[in-house]
Amino acid sequence: MLKENLHIVFGKVGRRTLTDSNILDPNKCQVINFDDMLNIGPVCDINANPNIQKRKDWLQQAFGDISNYPVEEDIKNIETIIEYSCDMNALFFWTGLWASEIVSTARLLSHLSKLDKPVFIANFNTPVKSIHGNIIYPKALNQTATFQVKNIFEQFQPIEKSGLIYWIDLWEKVKLEKGKLWIRDSKGQIIAEKTDYFDSFLLANCNDGFQKAARVIGETLADIDSNVGDDFLNWRLKQLVLSGKIEAMGRLDEIRDYEVKKYNSQTSKLPSQ
Repeated sequence: MLKENLHIVFGKVGRRTLTDSNILDPNKCQVINFDDMLNIGPVCDINANPNIQKRKDWLQQAFGDISNYPVEEDIKNIETIIEYSCDMNALFFWTGLWASEIVSTARLLSHLSKLDKPVFIANFNTPVKSIHGNIIYPKALNQTATFQVKNIFEQFQPIEKSGLIYWIDLWEKVKLEKGKLWIRDSKGQIIAEKTDYFDSFLLANCNDGFQKAARVIGETLADIDSNVGDDFLNWRLKQLVLSGKIEAMGRLDEIRDYEVKKYNSQTSKLPSQ
């Protein structure tokens, strides 16, 4: 059975940040985290076994190790929340400005649309002070320091019944359009793009000389405002190597296993795998 107040977070780092902040009463509050980055690959929902398997197969093909995408665990969490939702006082969504968290929130809220309990959502347009006293705007709990969490919590906003329509419509849109990559654009809208959307950013961060793939990916993450994770960019970087658009030295596996540089027709050779 869930406790009085349920807090929904995204990713293990987000969960640790919230729990380490010590702002929640452990006797009254329970934290559940969702780890599957639902803006990548075909989506799935509860009671949809074919789509669940389809998602797992796609993730396996793209990334090999899908431990960072616990598809079935997130589904079980949704079922648990639905089962015990009537026993709770309120739900708090620590949803940041990242597409993965927004899409996951839309999926869960679509199942709680008839819940007659207060539902609140974080406002990550809240200014907080850095350790040096500067005003900053963290875009997700993952970017928030433990001493800043209280400031975000104080700015939670209620989701009215009319506001649920946005979240329900968004989830229906994601399911119907069947995109493999969803991002948050400059206007704050969640839109579908092709999986090679960030390839140009990766190419722009490649030099004439070899450099660690981890560096190229790190610079690209900063350029794209963390719309996807490093494992997605690692997959795309390896695809650029295999398609002959850039050169590689080393074993095409983890981001620290190989180096890349711009394509040179005079020295190009097939990468080791």
